[in-house]
Amino acid sequence: MGSIANIKRTVIEQLLTDEDFILVVVLPTVPGVCLPDDLIKAGDPVGLNIGYKMAIPIPDLKLDEDGVSGTLSFNRTPFHCSFPWRAVVQVTADMEHMIWVEPPPEHEEEVAEPDLAPPPPPQPERSTRNHLKLV
Repeated sequence: MGSIANIKRTVIEQLLTDEDFILVVVLPTVPGVCLPDDLIKAGDPVGLNIGYKMAIPIPDLKLDEDGVSGTLSFNRTPFHCSFPWRAVVQVTADMEHMIWVEPPPEHEEEVAEPDLAPPPPPQPERSTRNHLKLV
């Protein structure tokens, strides 16, 4: 499990100990995502409420090195869902605190790796005038 996945897992585990439930936003088109077909076909990010203390419990909720899995309820119909850490892009504990754990999909191409190389040293300016005199 990569370091980003470790961070995502740690953030979600901590929030689940403090909150009744959290909202996890998942990209349904990422390979390995298992959600109801209508959510996958739409292709839009999907917000899923997960928690250990929810009104409709998720007794099989599991966070492991692969991702998150558990039986969620969609219009009172249970569906076993699973999604890898790569699919998790946002976690929200309440409406005032959102944690982006990946760049939002519409901004991915705008996020560039920082250039850690030092800038090249300044070059002295060269004069185009000839400094020789005729004697």
